Amino acid sequence: MKWNRKKGLTLAAFLMAFSLAAGIPSEAAENYRIGIGKDQTVTADQTVLLDITVAAPGGTFNTADLTFSYEKDYLTFDQKASTGLDDYTVQEENGKLRLLKYGEKQQDGKVFQLAFHTEKAGTTKVTIDSAQMDVESQAITRDAPEAEKDPAQATLTIEAKAKPGKKHHHSSSKTEETATSGSNTAAAAASTPQNLQSAKTGDQGPMLWIVLAAVAMIGCIWVLTRKRRRHE
Repeated sequence: MKWNRKKGLTLAAFLMAFSLAAGIPSEAAENYRIGIGKDQTVTADQTVLLDITVAAPGGTFNTADLTFSYEKDYLTFDQKASTGLDDYTVQEENGKLRLLKYGEKQQDGKVFQLAFHTEKAGTTKVTIDSAQMDVESQAITRDAPEAEKDPAQATLTIEAKAKPGKKHHHSSSKTEETATSGSNTAAAAASTPQNLQSAKTGDQGPMLWIVLAAVAMIGCIWVLTRKRRRHE
C-alpha cells in the first residue's frame, strides 16, 4: 500500500507539472505574423507598391530572413522605388527576392514596401515564400520559427496601356462634330441647285426681251425696205 501511494503521488505531481508547463505561454512559443498588401488593379508600364506588415510578439524584431517570389514576365523588382529597405541586404535573382536583416530593433507594423514595374497586361501574383523573424540571430542561421503569413499572396491585375488618340471620352465630341459638318454640307448641297436655277431664270428674262426686240427691229427694217423698192 505504501509503495502504491508513493507511486500515485509521484505520478500526480508529474501530471500537475506537465499541465502547468503546457498551460503557461512563453514568449518563444508566440508566433510572428507577416502579410503582403491587398490585391490591386493596375496599368502596364507603371510602378506598383506592396505594403509588407509584421506583427511581433514583443512589438519589435531585429533579425529577419524573408523570401518572396514573382513572375518576371509581368513584373520587374525596383529596389530604388521600394521603401524601408535601408537595413536589409537585398538579393534578387530570376523572380526570387531574399531580404536579410540583423541589427537594431525595428518596430512592427508596416515595415517596408516592395516596388515592382508592370511589364504587360495579365494577372500575376507576388508571394511570401518564407519568413523567419526573431529578436536574436536565429533567423540568419535558419533556426528561427516560421512566421504565420496572412495574407501570403497579393494578386495584381494588369490592364493594357491605353493607346494615344483612342480615348473614349473624345469619341462623342468627334461624332457630333462630324455629324454637324455633314449636315452643313448636305444643306449647302441641297440649296446650291435652287440658287443656280434662280440665277439662271433671272438671267433669261432680260435676254429674251432683247432677242424679241432685235427680231422686231429687223422685221420693221425688212418691211420698210420692201415698200421703198415698190415705189421705185
